[in-house]
Amino acid sequence: MLYQKKESHSYFLLIFLFFSLNLPFKAYSDSPDTNGYSVEKGNSITASISTRFRVFEAENCQLSGMKLRAVAESCQASDKLVWKYIIVDPDDNEVIQYSYNFTPLPQSGTVGDNSLDVLNQVFEANLIVLDKLPLGEYKISWTLTINDEYSVSKDQYFDIVDNNAPVPDLYESIEVNGFFIRARDFDKGECDACTASSDNCSDNIYFTFGDKLPDFDNNSSKWEKQFLKYGKYFFNPNTGAISTERAYFDSYADAWIPERNTSERTINCELIDDMKNEHFKVYVWDEFKNNDDNNYNNFSFDNVYFKTTVVFECYSEIAGYVKNINSKRPIKDMYILAGTYPELLSTKTDTNGYYNVEILDGSSTISIQAIKDTDWIEGITTLDIVLLQRHLLGIKKINSPYKLMAGDANNDDKITASDILELRKLILGSKKRFKNHSWIGLPVGMNLQGVNPFDDKLLINILSLSDFINTFDFDAIKIGDINQSANAFEPRDDDTISIMITDKTYRRGEIVEIPVLAKDFEGISGGQFALKTEGLSYIRTVSNVLPIDENNINILEDKILFSWNSPEDLTLDDGAVLFTLNFRAQKEIRLKRSLSLVKNPIGSEFYRGTKNILNLNLSIKENDDRYAFELLQNTPNPFKDITRIEFVLPKASEYNLSIFDLTGKHLIKFAGRGYKGKNSFYFESKLLNHKNVNTRLDTPRLLFYRLTSGNKTAVKRMMIMQ
Repeated sequence: MLYQKKESHSYFLLIFLFFSLNLPFKAYSDSPDTNGYSVEKGNSITASISTRFRVFEAENCQLSGMKLRAVAESCQASDKLVWKYIIVDPDDNEVIQYSYNFTPLPQSGTVGDNSLDVLNQVFEANLIVLDKLPLGEYKISWTLTINDEYSVSKDQYFDIVDNNAPVPDLYESIEVNGFFIRARDFDKGECDACTASSDNCSDNIYFTFGDKLPDFDNNSSKWEKQFLKYGKYFFNPNTGAISTERAYFDSYADAWIPERNTSERTINCELIDDMKNEHFKVYVWDEFKNNDDNNYNNFSFDNVYFKTTVVFECYSEIAGYVKNINSKRPIKDMYILAGTYPELLSTKTDTNGYYNVEILDGSSTISIQAIKDTDWIEGITTLDIVLLQRHLLGIKKINSPYKLMAGDANNDDKITASDILELRKLILGSKKRFKNHSWIGLPVGMNLQGVNPFDDKLLINILSLSDFINTFDFDAIKIGDINQSANAFEPRDDDTISIMITDKTYRRGEIVEIPVLAKDFEGISGGQFALKTEGLSYIRTVSNVLPIDENNINILEDKILFSWNSPEDLTLDDGAVLFTLNFRAQKEIRLKRSLSLVKNPIGSEFYRGTKNILNLNLSIKENDDRYAFELLQNTPNPFKDITRIEFVLPKASEYNLSIFDLTGKHLIKFAGRGYKGKNSFYFESKLLNHKNVNTRLDTPRLLFYRLTSGNKTAVKRMMIMQ
């Protein structure tokens, strides 16, 4: 839970009532603030209530007999003025006291003493609080009635505060056996639930190393998420603002431990050095409240020391380089964790792969680890899946322990089909990362040949140094990158393999079936590509020669990502259908303009065997049937005056277009020479009138039109309206 208390109001509130009078009247106020709610009746004289925020210092942690007042302004002496009030706790609206004339009668609370309260026919109303009130904030609602006709109300707030600071009872010096220190450790309390430090009013005592408490009022949702994740809060001891776990481990932030009411700090070399020269402060609080404007002695402090029973050897630094185990190129942004508590001290490698980190450790063994959790896809292609699959099937075993470690994508210390599944999902973009780190570092010169790289003892020992040295270098292994192509030059063959499709035009809404054909498929073990589609909505993929399913395909926005591999090398005839893509056209499209290979998010490549990487080309051949003879429906249809008749000719040629009626009688005939492709002909109904055909009918008339070109003929129907 968050430890917090609502801050007191430190401002003045005024409410104005306007009413009609004919004589001027000078306003009176004991408050510098004249803003407030107002009601106007007439335009010359105003009346208002003036209140003032009050703070009362408690005696013995509670108080009674406080006098509070409200002032009427801009009223005449001849006016009949009647006041009433009610005092409530603003947190729960519980009634504490009300005036004798308050209506409706509250169900709880104390009625004010009429002999002590001054409420009738006065410009300045007064009340005396009768009951002893504990520390806290309270609200009075005043109401002034004028001449039994007009009323105005105003809220007034007051605080009862404890102005006595808590009394610290702290050890001047303590011994700490560990890497953390809590402010409450200095209290002389005899048990975990006890505190020797005390306060005259509060049973809850809080301890910090600074004069700021966590500011839980700001970013409350982030505070709650942080506590759910870590079981503690991290805050800046100089400002109280929310901080991070990393800043805490780097000693730039303190942690707040709510169940102990204390802040906690990590011990480092700088803190130990400070202890050699001067004290530091432990603050004791009687209220969980940061209030710079009205600090009613909420805290006091004492100077303290601490000693540690751990022998800290504060080395200046340990440094080294992290480089690719294969290419020896530097690896940037490798995370270096060092120390018995590695989360305490860490750094990242620079562009040269260099790091240096300060070591804080009290033991003879120093642990250091190099990991990276970004750039997951780097170096990973379907070729890595080819290598893993053939290893699992015993076709071609992976003998390098480093490559075996790289194959453990799901971090279960073995190579299984689930590692292949993890890599496939990463390549296809259905996952952003796998369960293991993206990179891990091994000590340079470590010989793993002939040993099991997944042995638990080995994985622990490679991270420990029995003798401290100032320089320590790492060989970096990219997880998932079996052929070690990440951060290295990857040779490619000059050969190119192609996938082919046939160009075609589709109208909006049509089902688009695209057979993907093989070309130069000789000894192919797998491949991948990203195909950008424009104006096409994906439906499914149908397997043909290649055994693929939806696990080999993923759709990312307007791209299709494809990854496939085979346990055996495949050789296929040119033109063999690999698989068929099914879409729906979202608009009129032509495949040649709608499909293209792109480099992102994965490269487009195929593999011959387990070593040769081939470039991939998308070949789109012309469709011989693209300009097949076709007569299209006239538009508009039905029509009254003019319509358009379209037709497609496979080549430039002569054509005849005839129009005839339901009986087969020819009405009109047109002849011409058309272009290859789509042609348009505009037909006007008035031409039939010239042929003595009456088109002015009471009902639409059905006609037929016939296209003839060479030995091909097509017929369509059309309607003429009156």
